[in-house]
Amino acid sequence: TEAGEIWHLMDTRVGLSPVMVNRSQLGRIELDEYTHLILVDGNYKSFSKDEEARIKSWVTGGGILVAQKGAAVWAQRFVEEEAEEEGADKEGSDKEDSAEAELVRKAYADFEKDHARNVIGGAIVEVELDLTHPLAYGFQRKQLPLFRNGTHVLSEAGAPYSSVALYSASPKLSGFIGDKRLDAFAGQGAVLADRVGGGLVIRIADNPSFRSYWRGAQRLLTNALYLGQIVDKSELSD
Repeated sequence: TEAGEIWHLMDTRVGLSPVMVNRSQLGRIELDEYTHLILVDGNYKSFSKDEEARIKSWVTGGGILVAQKGAAVWAQRFVEEEAEEEGADKEGSDKEDSAEAELVRKAYADFEKDHARNVIGGAIVEVELDLTHPLAYGFQRKQLPLFRNGTHVLSEAGAPYSSVALYSASPKLSGFIGDKRLDAFAGQGAVLADRVGGGLVIRIADNPSFRSYWRGAQRLLTNALYLGQIVDKSELSD
């Protein structure tokens, strides 16, 4: 559905005819013939090391990778590897507490209620844009509503100037989000753009084109297509 939503945006509203490929077809595509690669939500664990290396090589050679939701979490590795190579501190977003926790027993009847607290089935949340960033071009207000129906949290391992949008301190505008899930992403990165070699990795934690009627948020995708190439590498020398 996300692929169809982006297809609709490109074809109907932008006037572009995107090349759409399935996962199994990607290996036959000559990436060097394209400027952008858009990855929608999905399971990217099946990508082989060779496929990952091929995509990273394309990015470092000047390609612009736009990834949202699960794909954005998968693409974090490119940003983290770049930060490691440049001697930056690596921030892991998926660290797990290895200490054994004492089992807390609960009533079977409470399962459904407790499960609801751990998922975000659909809510409207607020992000705060950096209006000076090229990918925020055309926005007049810092506050922007987004639709959130996942629990993806992005690692901000890149440059300090890479945050296009951050979730506000109290991001829930409408809908239900459990306190644990709300605390996990409040104040965190919603849209991040990091230079990796000669290219750019744009990570979007949510789906800005949900059902093709979030027209305000769709500008983030169109800006990624047309203005991504002018995002400079932003690092201050010591």
